[in-house]
Amino acid sequence: MATLIFIGLLASGLAVATASPVAAAPGDGLAQSSKARYVVDVKAREVRASIDLTITNQQPDQGNSRYYFNAYSIYIPAKATKVRASSNGVTLPVSVEPVPDDLGSFAKVRFSGLYYGQTRTIRWGYTMPAAPIRSKKSNVRVGDGYAVFGTVGVGDDSTVEVVGPPAMELEASDGAFIRKETGKSVTWTASNIEFAGISLRDPEKHIERTVSIGGAEVVIQAFPGDEEWLDFAERNIAEAVPVLERIVGEKWPGELDVIREDTSSEATGYAWFDSGEREIVVSERLDAPTLYHELTHAWIDHDTTDERWINEGLTEVIAVRVARETGVKHEPRKAPRRKGSAAFPLTEWGFFGQATRRQDDYGYAAAYTAVTAMLEDLDEKQFTAFVRDLYLGRTAYDGPEEAGYQGGGAVWGTFLDLAVKHGADPNIDRELKTWALNRGQTKQLAAAKKAKAAYDVIDEADGEWLPPKGLREAMAYWKFEDAATIRDLAGKAAEEAGKFQSTAEKAGLPASTAMRAAYESANVASEYGDVATALAKAAEVTTSVGEASAAVAGFHGPVTEVGELLLRLDTRAADARSDLDAGRVEQAAATTAAHTARSKWVLVAGIAAWLALISGAYGLFRLVRRIGVRVRSRRRVRKERREPHRDSETVEKAEVEIPA
Repeated sequence: MATLIFIGLLASGLAVATASPVAAAPGDGLAQSSKARYVVDVKAREVRASIDLTITNQQPDQGNSRYYFNAYSIYIPAKATKVRASSNGVTLPVSVEPVPDDLGSFAKVRFSGLYYGQTRTIRWGYTMPAAPIRSKKSNVRVGDGYAVFGTVGVGDDSTVEVVGPPAMELEASDGAFIRKETGKSVTWTASNIEFAGISLRDPEKHIERTVSIGGAEVVIQAFPGDEEWLDFAERNIAEAVPVLERIVGEKWPGELDVIREDTSSEATGYAWFDSGEREIVVSERLDAPTLYHELTHAWIDHDTTDERWINEGLTEVIAVRVARETGVKHEPRKAPRRKGSAAFPLTEWGFFGQATRRQDDYGYAAAYTAVTAMLEDLDEKQFTAFVRDLYLGRTAYDGPEEAGYQGGGAVWGTFLDLAVKHGADPNIDRELKTWALNRGQTKQLAAAKKAKAAYDVIDEADGEWLPPKGLREAMAYWKFEDAATIRDLAGKAAEEAGKFQSTAEKAGLPASTAMRAAYESANVASEYGDVATALAKAAEVTTSVGEASAAVAGFHGPVTEVGELLLRLDTRAADARSDLDAGRVEQAAATTAAHTARSKWVLVAGIAAWLALISGAYGLFRLVRRIGVRVRSRRRVRKERREPHRDSETVEKAEVEIPA
């Protein structure tokens, strides 16, 4: 359908005459206007076209030369029938010539010479019979609830009308069509369009199935009777989505209710993902890579990036990877001519409805070429990390736990920074120069390199920590003048941050979590100076806390271990470390001072504790011994008292047992 453009072929002759000079004529010397009408007949499965074309010769005669026109051609579908033309009530012979490597033809008529100032109206008519779904011989479709075909408009003053059933909705590749009901039909009208692909669709007429995507139910819809398309969609969705989740690094985000087969993509020239309508629209073609592309837009869309070339280029790169992994045959887009007549900087590529079809053809190919070249050095793990960061709205300057400054809407600078962060060649900015940037944007690359070098100095000085948030935000948004100002303010803080981490390491302690957070989150001028002072103080206290902790660890003897326990030195050292980690520097210093003062008494406390323990043990021993002596004495007394009683009993028993 992309080739369905209006072409007028003009033949001219020369006669000897004289003519007076007049106002300048149009470039080709011919004024043209037209009114075209296309009637969709669903029952007959055809579209009937009629075009009233008016031409006026505005090429002035020059000297003895007279200019005239005696032929005209229009573009029609290759399988058009009943092609006819008439002018002034006279039928004109029509010759049809096929266009090489195309699904169209030129219909040509001849007439008597049209001289300067003369006007002629030619009425064209032809019928476009529908071809079966997925036919390769014709692009015209008319069926139960759908139709797709091309329309043409000629001249500066042109009108195109489309007539169809009231239940149908219209999509067009160009022009603003106004809908008007006319009895049992509806007429859509647009003005001043050269070509428009037209799709009509009755949304109530379809067959459907429900499939599961990432645990969510999604309806797939096809033309009535097209079970083959439903099978194709269901199979490829099931194969592609798990691969996409792994490549992107995020689960299926949802926000999709319907995937439908529609002729609109044939008319407009591309399929689409509409997050507002929560639907994907693709053509009748069993084109898995295109379906993969649209599924990828669930992650990579206008919320992810504000630039269409990143959106479409990265999405296509991912779709190609999915096709490769699922074994689907796919021919990647070929690199276009960067200096060709259709070329332009990709950052100037307008979104849908803002770009011409020619610009889109170049843009898709160039975007794929540029993104492929920029990311080719990334391995699978790096590629996934890059895509995930872009999807989450992160920049190259975000910390591991930070949500990201962009919040979506990444631009080319963000794309470049993230790619390099995740392992791309730092010289990929040459690809940006070649494909994406205009002259003004190209100049920013030099400033970016200078700013990045200065940023690296700060990043090196502050050790393992991230530079302050204010500086990272300025770098993320490419506000390099702001970044330079912040670097001057934050330089001292970065130096103190590095020293603080070294001090903590020497002290055998982890660097304070709170102090790190204070440094990394600094975002205004006053905070940079405050955090520098706080870090210097914290370094002093860290040394003291480390010494106190080391002193506790150094108590190994039985006497000092007991003294340490008695004075709770271990607990106080732990409290000091906790205070320091939480940023309570003064409290940590006070706790450490108290700890140091008490630690002087460890030996004394230990000896006293042992003496007390020994004394107590001795006293306990004596007490136990006394109790034992008393118990033995009582037992002897009881034994002596009980012995006579036992003897009398024995005598009595003996007396009884002696026989008489």
